[in-house]
Amino acid sequence: MKRIGYSFSFTLKIIYIKMSIKNRFMLRGLCMIHCKSNTEKDTLLFGEKLGKILYENSLICLDGDLGTGKTVITRGIARGLGIEEYITSPTFTLINEYESKLNLYHFDVYRIHTIDELYEIGFEEYIYNGICVIEWSENINKALPNEFIKIKIEKDNIDYNLRNIYIDFKGEKYSELKRIFQESGKYKDETVSY
Repeated sequence: MKRIGYSFSFTLKIIYIKMSIKNRFMLRGLCMIHCKSNTEKDTLLFGEKLGKILYENSLICLDGDLGTGKTVITRGIARGLGIEEYITSPTFTLINEYESKLNLYHFDVYRIHTIDELYEIGFEEYIYNGICVIEWSENINKALPNEFIKIKIEKDNIDYNLRNIYIDFKGEKYSELKRIFQESGKYKDETVSY
């Protein structure tokens, strides 16, 4: 185990996803970064690390069951952007806006039933300004552009506190960001501490 910076550990790998049939359709055959988060603090710091390297017009799509940590990752992203406000899920308001050097637009589209509902709240205007984070993005796949950062969070079947986080940087727009993310985390087939 290598020790680098922060005092938490992730198991980090670039892997080909072998998942349940439910998830294979979405992630089939993709080479993704896999992280294991042991605590809520780990998940928060994962988001913070990502937030520190994001640039304007970044789109982050978060998926996972209730209670897996989507909002925790968003809190970390906000912290990485220098936002000090407490981040909550916009479950009933659909969107929360936070001002910083790069504004953060936090969507929760769990209750969106049609793409028309999404466009009624000005979705297209948000995704091309600042940083846009979308919880439950699988509900609006047809409305997403071709390039975005996809994060899938799953609870471990054995250890309830453990989270498997899969991150994919989709498209040429994010290829440099993926490289920076990998290098900053020393992503290898080993356990590392930050």
